[in-house]
Amino acid sequence: MKKFLLYFVTFILAPSFTTTANAQTDTVHMKIMNISMGEKYESFKVKIQQKGFKENGMMEDGSALNGKFFDDRVNLSIVRSPVSDVVSEIFIMFYGDLRFEPVYQKYLNYIDALSEKYGKPTDLSDSGSYEPLNKNYKSDLDILKKDGKEYFTSWILPEGGIELAITDRYVLCLTYFDRINLDIHTKELKQIINETF
Repeated sequence: MKKFLLYFVTFILAPSFTTTANAQTDTVHMKIMNISMGEKYESFKVKIQQKGFKENGMMEDGSALNGKFFDDRVNLSIVRSPVSDVVSEIFIMFYGDLRFEPVYQKYLNYIDALSEKYGKPTDLSDSGSYEPLNKNYKSDLDILKKDGKEYFTSWILPEGGIELAITDRYVLCLTYFDRINLDIHTKELKQIINETF
């Protein structure tokens, strides 16, 4: 999963975010829990830990922590760039009930909360009329398909993006992407690949 996330951020999602960036957004970063993703990795991790998250392991490209997000128990992964050490992605998996109805209700509650803050979703697949931002991301995450619907919602913002999904195992996932740092992350990985191969 870690390698897929790294591949996805580097080669698929980052180009779609970075091509729409403009001069006005060059210094604006996404925020999560009122912490700017413009922080360096270690500083960001400390601020997340100050919110009650406990580190439960290191990843090749970041850290995994456990804690509470809006009173829900979650596993939060911080993805960082390999050279400049900036935070490019936050991936949150919610613990809880593995039955559809409770997870679906939580999904709807998060759509409401995120829509209140960020406006109407860019793509609301629950309506049945969704064209994916990235087909590989959805298939690799195994997005739930039920009664002709896919449970995947996204917000594309000037400073980045947010994606909310229910997997086919009834796990709720929430991902924050920072546009500027994704661009940095992508460039650094491409340089490493070019120098290696």
